[in-house]
Amino acid sequence: MKGHIGILVVQCTSGIVMAFFQQTRLFGFALLCFSLLWLAAVIVAKRAHRRRLAALQEKIEVFIQSGKEPAFSLNDDEYAELENSIAELAHLTAVQREAVQKENRDTTDFIADVSHQLKTPLASLRLYSELHSGPHTNRQLALIDRMEKLIYSLMRLQKLRAGAYDLKFTPHDIRAILRDVWDDLMPLYPKKRFDISGDTGLLRCDEYWMGEAFKNLLKNACEHTADEGAVYVGLSWLEKSILVTVEDDGGGVPETELPRLFRRFYSPSHQKSGTGLGLAITRAIIEKHHGSVTAENAAEGLRVIVCLPLLDGMLPIPAEGFLKKT
Repeated sequence: MKGHIGILVVQCTSGIVMAFFQQTRLFGFALLCFSLLWLAAVIVAKRAHRRRLAALQEKIEVFIQSGKEPAFSLNDDEYAELENSIAELAHLTAVQREAVQKENRDTTDFIADVSHQLKTPLASLRLYSELHSGPHTNRQLALIDRMEKLIYSLMRLQKLRAGAYDLKFTPHDIRAILRDVWDDLMPLYPKKRFDISGDTGLLRCDEYWMGEAFKNLLKNACEHTADEGAVYVGLSWLEKSILVTVEDDGGGVPETELPRLFRRFYSPSHQKSGTGLGLAITRAIIEKHHGSVTAENAAEGLRVIVCLPLLDGMLPIPAEGFLKKT
């Protein structure tokens, strides 16, 4: 009798254990299915998040390149808040950009009107001076030349700032541009020594306007050195930018004048000629190339440092579109 009871107990215990294992197996299977579904949901959500981020990034790039504003989102989630914040920022940027562009256009039109009104009397003065020569004729003609150069330079500067010129960004050998500029200046400064160091390379820029910027810097260096002075140009290639330094041995300028060198109509205290617009035009050109230009005193003279970003594969960004008044 006791043996039968023991067998029944064992059988019951085995049944309970088997039922437990079966339930555990079902629970584990259910848990596995739930985990797989949760993982799939996470993957789908992440992919959707990435797609929305990629779409938002594309909208931002389109706005930067073409000015087309991104649309506001009608969804109700945190990501939609980000989209709407970016859309609002883009709209405010576009509004202020248009205001800056309008101000630039108005200024350009005003300068053009003034220039036109000045050209006719200047031409008459030139003709009068040439027909009625006297002891002061050369001085008068020199002043007329300076006024004409001033008007021309002022118009170029304002048109640059207003975006009136169409800059063509293509890869160019920066060393070749510098060499061509010096070849043009060499007849004017035959005794100057010119040295360029550093590796050559391609820079995405407008060849003509970049040449104009370097011509102003090299000419400025030549005008502030002795007849047999030296001008040194250095090229330093960094990971995402290039530094172009133009240094002379002319003694430099007072430290208090350094921050004002690139302002319109500013001439250093030791400068005896010029319109005071050459370095301002250089700064405008460099900024159109999304770079910067600064000056500092070196051991023997003035050193100008131009920093230009390497924009391989990127479209030019219209500098007049940013929140920067001229």
